[in-house]
Amino acid sequence: MISKKVFFIDICSSYGIDTETWRRSEMGRVLERNYKIKEFFITLNDDQMNTLAKSLASITLTNFSVKTLVKELTKRNPALLMKLNELKTTLN
Repeated sequence: MISKKVFFIDICSSYGIDTETWRRSEMGRVLERNYKIKEFFITLNDDQMNTLAKSLASITLTNFSVKTLVKELTKRNPALLMKLNELKTTLN
């Protein structure tokens, strides 16, 4: 099995893309942030996920994005989402 990092480097090099330049780009930073958020969410159990889903049932988002969704979740569930504290600077 090929690791994600090796696969990423192989794809980038086959297209002549410098991986460090790509990671520093806006798209690279957004994908890195979203990956960290995904990694956080897959650690939650069903009860925690249900709590988050219920807290979002009554909101209307005019701009639906990962960034907006996580901001709403942190407003409504600060205790549960304290683990995402290191991402706060990325989301601002």
